[in-house]
Amino acid sequence: LHDALPISTQTTLAALLLPRRVKTKLVFGLRAAGVRLDRYDALSALMYRSEVWLARRADLIVANARAVRADAVGRGLPADRIVVVPNGIDTDAMRPDASAGFDLRRMWQIPDNAFVIGCVARLDAMKDHANLLNAAVSFARNHPDAHFVCVGGGPPSYADELKALANSLGLD
Repeated sequence: LHDALPISTQTTLAALLLPRRVKTKLVFGLRAAGVRLDRYDALSALMYRSEVWLARRADLIVANARAVRADAVGRGLPADRIVVVPNGIDTDAMRPDASAGFDLRRMWQIPDNAFVIGCVARLDAMKDHANLLNAAVSFARNHPDAHFVCVGGGPPSYADELKALANSLGLD
């Protein structure tokens, strides 16, 4: 589970390397809240902790959700420089495609009329796929025809861990 923490290495390096007298503005981007540092390696944890100190150099800090902003303020980042800009989705490009959905169901051997619960997220401990799998077991007891699909890239070691957990829970 000790994978790279999703913090901006570029932001950290920029804050460390940007000369103080330069007129260039430094903007931090924050995209995570409630990070459990015990799930990441020591270097990633150190970089995460350094954000509080390095944020003093930032002219602006952009969080992608109110929860991320609240977490950052709670960690000690300067509240007066944090704004929230929610993630955006291009609804013209990202709209349902029934034909593609049926193609995926066939590829995954899921009946066309089956109830499917999906999770689309990178494979990272922060996304708590284990909780989803445990909930799936509970849900499947009352809905044996339900199917669960996790889609996302990430470290093969974490994917293997999730597959092992799914198998141990009786989910294939």
